[in-house]
Amino acid sequence: MSDSDKPDTQALILKQLKSIKIALCLVVVMMLLLSGVIVVGGVVVGIVASKSNDHYGGYPDTDAGHWEESIPMDEGEEESGH
Repeated sequence: MSDSDKPDTQALILKQLKSIKIALCLVVVMMLLLSGVIVVGGVVVGIVASKSNDHYGGYPDTDAGHWEESIPMDEGEEESGH
């Protein structure tokens, strides 16, 4: 009986090892694909950001170059020293 059980046990062990090997290969392939997608996405975002002249996230700057005029200043503060 023990001789007839031995080949079946070895065959089951070999099948399990093969399925573990396949599962590990699939995990490695998925990790490589995901890291590749992340790298490509980062490169695309970097290129788009570097080509963009707008540094405010898509909102137009209505008074570009006139930022000093848009800040209200109280003339009395400068004289009083506050």
